[in-house]
Amino acid sequence: MKRLIYILLVFKLLLAIGCFLKIDIQNAFEDKNSTVLFDKQGRLLGAQIATDDQWRFPLIDSLPIRYEKALLSFEDKRYYKHPGVDVFSILRAMKSNIIERKIVSGASTITMQLMRLSRDRDSRSLKQKIVESYLALIYTAKYDKETILRYYATHAPFGGNVVGVETAAWRYFGRGVYDLSWAEASTLAVLPNSPALMHPGKNREALKAKRDRLLTKLLQEGTIDSVEYSLGIAEALPAAPKAIPNLASHYLEKCKVENPGTSKFVSKIDFHLQKNIASILKMHEAFNVEKGIHNASVIIRENQTGDIISYIGNTDGHKKSKYNDMAITPRSTGSILKPLLYACSLEESLLTPKQLLTDVPIQVDGFQPKNYDKNYRGLVPADEALSKSLNIPFVLMLQKYGVDRFISRLHDFEFSTIDKSADHYGLSLILGGAEVTLEELTNAYATLGKLVTNSGPKNIVHSTTAYHMFEAMTGLKRPNEDHFWESFESSGKFAWKTGTSFGNRDAWAIGVCPKYTIGVWVGNSDGEARPDIIGSSLAGPILFDVVHGLDDVTEFQEPLKEMQEMVLCKKSGMKSNYACSEKIVSYLSPSLDQTSVCNFHEKIHLDSSKSYRVTNDCYPDARDTSWFVVSPKQALYLKRFDPTYQAIPPVHMDCIQSKDDQQLDIVYPQEKSSFAIPKNLKNQKESIVCEVAHQSPNTRVYWHLNDEYLGMTEEFHKISINSGIGRHKLYVIDEHGRYDETVFEIIK
Repeated sequence: MKRLIYILLVFKLLLAIGCFLKIDIQNAFEDKNSTVLFDKQGRLLGAQIATDDQWRFPLIDSLPIRYEKALLSFEDKRYYKHPGVDVFSILRAMKSNIIERKIVSGASTITMQLMRLSRDRDSRSLKQKIVESYLALIYTAKYDKETILRYYATHAPFGGNVVGVETAAWRYFGRGVYDLSWAEASTLAVLPNSPALMHPGKNREALKAKRDRLLTKLLQEGTIDSVEYSLGIAEALPAAPKAIPNLASHYLEKCKVENPGTSKFVSKIDFHLQKNIASILKMHEAFNVEKGIHNASVIIRENQTGDIISYIGNTDGHKKSKYNDMAITPRSTGSILKPLLYACSLEESLLTPKQLLTDVPIQVDGFQPKNYDKNYRGLVPADEALSKSLNIPFVLMLQKYGVDRFISRLHDFEFSTIDKSADHYGLSLILGGAEVTLEELTNAYATLGKLVTNSGPKNIVHSTTAYHMFEAMTGLKRPNEDHFWESFESSGKFAWKTGTSFGNRDAWAIGVCPKYTIGVWVGNSDGEARPDIIGSSLAGPILFDVVHGLDDVTEFQEPLKEMQEMVLCKKSGMKSNYACSEKIVSYLSPSLDQTSVCNFHEKIHLDSSKSYRVTNDCYPDARDTSWFVVSPKQALYLKRFDPTYQAIPPVHMDCIQSKDDQQLDIVYPQEKSSFAIPKNLKNQKESIVCEVAHQSPNTRVYWHLNDEYLGMTEEFHKISINSGIGRHKLYVIDEHGRYDETVFEIIK
């Protein structure tokens, strides 16, 4: 008999050891969790209900002292002293039940209750108690008390479909468990014992009585003082369950998709900032919906870390489209990539910030871009071309830089959606021919913002190049503000850029300061166009409303230590040549060391009256002077914007040697262009108005079309022609024999 007893004891010991090694508290609970998102300080931003329709937050990290003390006082006062089963409680319960001749007191410890929850058993039979006690001893031997307590608090029922103390704190009190009062913590401590009491209108007095008895016990134990007790007793019970916060639903879904199997996310988002940005978008949405514009998105990043501190994927107004996350949806860029091309061109010494760029009507292989304001300036400084977002200079800039090369650089900026060939995009790439996401756009600009502080990656562009780019972006006028906002000391410099996609489908705004990068997109998620979808008037105001709510919005400091001294031509912005009349010393990025020498200033000879150009051969008393020389086409538009512009004097009649002494350009139609001629109200085809630019407008110009003489113009060189469908050749010649020609096509 003794041998048999010994064998049984050994068997039970081996069984206990096997059970000890096999058990895993994580696997004991196979319930699906809600997916939750917290901000950088642990404040709840949003949650998604579990697949079994339960609000069940993931395992809580730790328990606040108020809830823990209230729970242990109510459920298991000797929790930290017993091994999972409390013998003293069992004896006390047996005595009470015998005296009352019915079950009036239980002896289940918190660990035993956790075992019952893990096995999903409601039965409280003696057999179940024995199993729970056995498992409680095993689990207590394997896991520390804090871990067991956290699992209990996470899986205890709190009424309805609310599971876990953290979930209950948000559902019943609208705040985190660490922010609960003694009365609120006591309410949640007693609730799992009778979770049905939480239902509004049902046994509310009984729940309050249980809570108050616990508060009295806490007072008697010295856990709370009389003031805390009085305040707790006076507190009312929570009313109907509150809605779980929903401040970052799109970011929560994004985290969930990118991290399958994870149910708890702690982000870098700032709760109060996120709430403020949501309010700003809601305010603008109220005005935009009247214009048929329903969607918007905002992302804010910290430049030094690249962390997203605010993420609004979409507005909440439009029921059908509010679930679309527009922050990760590729949309047409409009002009929002122009600063990046500007920076790349600076980095490759293709221009300087003040270098004059051509701004005249152009046509490249059938592509005829136009400036947004329909004006042409002839020549414009590069930084002004960026601040005014002029299309012509940037199309020519991209043509010079190379589409293939620019696509490669955009990949360096981590744009994953620009994945097609250069032939697919063509020169329209810089005007909105590609699509990017707001998330990747803010990442690119934040990288450049970090660069200026000399702490970013060096393989993209030099930090001083990034500074020149942002400096050019500060030249814009703020939307809906006084035209001279920059004259006010308090306004501060802020680098920003807007963009509008072709057909008014997407409005963009990007803003960068040393600390933050803010990106805004506005439009309709289904791509519906609206005339009011314009970057400067729609996305720009949102951008600056966001900026006004941020702290530490300062301007970039010029990185002079990393710059080098360069002598430039004041007029052209290029490296000065021998003919430049005015020179300035500038401090620029060392990447500009190989930039071109000024090709606008020339040394010319004038006669004594300074009215004609001459040569030493034809005029013995020629006088040298420096002159700013541009092409006739550039001059045609430049003189409209620059009253100081002086056309180069004509060549003296006695000194004309060849037709190249003066130039004339056909402005319209351009070489190899094709177009259809519209009809007027009388169903008659309109005429084509051809135009020529001449260095000396008073010179007579003779016009020919397909070898047929059309006529002569003087001073204003325009002529109307009527021609049929097909290819045509326009030929012009002036009275001195200088000529130009172009071939164009009229289509149906």
